[in-house]
Amino acid sequence: PKFKELFSKSRAINLLSAARLCLFAARDVWFVVALPIYLAQQFDWNFWWVSGFMALWVIGYGGVQSQAPR
Repeated sequence: PKFKELFSKSRAINLLSAARLCLFAARDVWFVVALPIYLAQQFDWNFWWVSGFMALWVIGYGGVQSQAPR
């Protein structure tokens, strides 16, 4: 498909999609860049503590999300 065909014909849906893209991008920047730096600087954690916390967070969040449909 051509690039223009990837968009909806509805302007409202395209705006909603753009807003969701911005929200998810902001969340990803926070978790990938800002949060690890914050944890390392504020709590004086080394790489392994930050990485372990982030791994446990992802596993825990996945567990909560897997229970959400119930």
